[in-house]
Amino acid sequence: MIEQAQIDAAWVRELGSRVDDIASGKVELLDVDESHAQLRAELAARHE
Repeated sequence: MIEQAQIDAAWVRELGSRVDDIASGKVELLDVDESHAQLRAELAARHE
């Protein structure tokens, strides 16, 4: 069985990795409204 401490440590590593990716410019943050608009457009295009 996986211990809660192992789960917590994995999340700390994952969050650290994500912060590093943002800080280095590897990924960029999107505005939530822009992100939702893109998703709506993609979903609408699939249903045409």
